[in-house]
Amino acid sequence: MKINDSGFFLGSKKYGESSMIVYIFSKNNGLIKSFSRFKKKSTLGFTILDEVNFTWQSKQKDSLGYINLDLEASIKKNNSFIGTLIKSSASELCIKFLPLWQQNIEIYNDLKKLINNLDKKIELIIFNYVWWEILFLKNSGYGINLEKCSVSGSKEKLYYISPNSGNSVTYSVGYKYRKKLFRL
Repeated sequence: MKINDSGFFLGSKKYGESSMIVYIFSKNNGLIKSFSRFKKKSTLGFTILDEVNFTWQSKQKDSLGYINLDLEASIKKNNSFIGTLIKSSASELCIKFLPLWQQNIEIYNDLKKLINNLDKKIELIIFNYVWWEILFLKNSGYGINLEKCSVSGSKEKLYYISPNSGNSVTYSVGYKYRKKLFRL
């Protein structure tokens, strides 16, 4: 089986002397964990969330497989501490919480928008990242209801959110449970 696709380089772990386990979030195939080799003089020269083209091949789709990577576009935007922190955080969330080989075009497109907005003011970068995380939760099946109070139906004065259900409630409804709820 052979797959040609494009995606984002999420990171890698050293495996042995001249090999790496590589994580790619591809457009058409979702999260891919694969094996790659490099020569001792040259290592993988990719940074987190670089856009790559790759060829993955294996006998079976469920096996680790072997991947060849080509750099499509490197992110040179905002290599500040906040920009690097946001790229690392987004990458780790994708690696830890997305299932292997499950396409999720919404998360892919949201990640692309997040990357394209890394050259804005720091307040906008943080705002975009928080919304990216909310959309990440929604698109991975853990949506948060910030539209209305789940008890009274009111759309005004939402104050608390339940960590169990992801539903929001108003101040008056959630006050007696305030130690168990998160404040918005």
